[in-house]
Amino acid sequence: MTNLPELARRSPTPAPYSPNAILRWLYRRFFAHIRVDENWSRGVREAASQGVVVYVMRSLSFLDFLCLDFLLKKFGLPLVRFVNDLGLWILEPFGKGERRLSLRRQIPEAQALEQTVGDGYSALLFLRRPPKFGSQARRGRDLDVDLIETLVAKQRINPQPILLVPQTFVWSKQAGTASPSLIDLLFGPVQWPGRVRVFCQFLLNYRDAKLRSGEPFNLQDFLEKNPELTDGEAADKVRYALLRRMERDRAVIIGPMKKTTARIQDELLRSPRVRAHIEQYAAEKGISHAKAESIAHKQLRKLCAKPSLFVVDLMHRFFTWVWSKMYDGVVIDKEGLERVREAARDASLVLLPSHKSHIDYLVLSDMLYGHALMPPLIAAGENLSFWPIGVVLRRAGAFFIRRSFQEDSLYPVLVEAYMRKLIAEGFTVEFFLEGGRSRTGKALPPKYGLLSMV
Repeated sequence: MTNLPELARRSPTPAPYSPNAILRWLYRRFFAHIRVDENWSRGVREAASQGVVVYVMRSLSFLDFLCLDFLLKKFGLPLVRFVNDLGLWILEPFGKGERRLSLRRQIPEAQALEQTVGDGYSALLFLRRPPKFGSQARRGRDLDVDLIETLVAKQRINPQPILLVPQTFVWSKQAGTASPSLIDLLFGPVQWPGRVRVFCQFLLNYRDAKLRSGEPFNLQDFLEKNPELTDGEAADKVRYALLRRMERDRAVIIGPMKKTTARIQDELLRSPRVRAHIEQYAAEKGISHAKAESIAHKQLRKLCAKPSLFVVDLMHRFFTWVWSKMYDGVVIDKEGLERVREAARDASLVLLPSHKSHIDYLVLSDMLYGHALMPPLIAAGENLSFWPIGVVLRRAGAFFIRRSFQEDSLYPVLVEAYMRKLIAEGFTVEFFLEGGRSRTGKALPPKYGLLSMV
């Protein structure tokens, strides 16, 4: 009987995936709309020039594989010769797929991956599976075989560096919710969707889908810097680092985990610092704690933004038309925009534009959203909160503050707590150092009130 090592040596690494005629039509029909980061192909080429590229994705998805395969072929990048946990044989022409299935049954995935990487070819690894049907889990499930550990062991004996390149497809503009809904329980959360949800997200958003590539993870360099780690310990650290990078890439585009405005307000009112100031305010005004808390709650309702993706997207479409009618074009500093994107991967951002007109913040938010960056929540004057403009602006991401904080010791505490909460949650915040519009076309001297709260 032929043993597995002999079979592996005799069987060359499989050729790149070859879609059938129907899938080739689907490739052209749907995948051509995917928006790719301008630096994506350049980054993958640079990684390939340094070693063996292994593409990495978060959640097992046949659709993500098909899209990546299409883009790799379109841009002439290293093609995938191995992918875990997908039965690709069913889409091959008859006979070819049967042979691949037979080979798959005889050679374990770990061994097939070792062979592929050892031959210098690229692979695709999914790190987790979506949660089970009806599960309240907010994260994916572990796979049966730890292929990251397989790569760690292979890298120890492989002279050529293995570079793990995170790939993040964003099919839905909606951020995940902190509390699972019925749809989340049935079809998986937005971050870890099941097959049905993946398909629905694709049909609804394929014209606006985005792909982002994270910074390559050089496995050889990591092991040289951490020689004391076992294969299992190294694999755990590598997997965690990759998942963190991909989560940050998603958050840069769609924002942090979504909480209702009411939940944010309740969390603020329960914070020890705010509760202490409510007690102090009640004593200062000679009112009950319940009355002081009611005042604080009312002030927070007037303050907080209620961002709606539907409103933001609608305004983006409207202002795209407006800019085309008003201006010859909007000039964008592409290098500066990429610096903003890189900074957003590492921390929450505070944007401090000048405020010469109302057009300033409209253009800035619109350009960020149009270039796959989370639009900011913007500090606006309370004078703009009137109906119906205030309702629209609040749903677009504005939060309204008073021009003066004097004569109310509780209000500035609530504003500061809200600002810090937004930044801690991962939102981008925008306000104007000048305080208000200059109305002269020139910048005004800075006012440090809100900046001192950051």
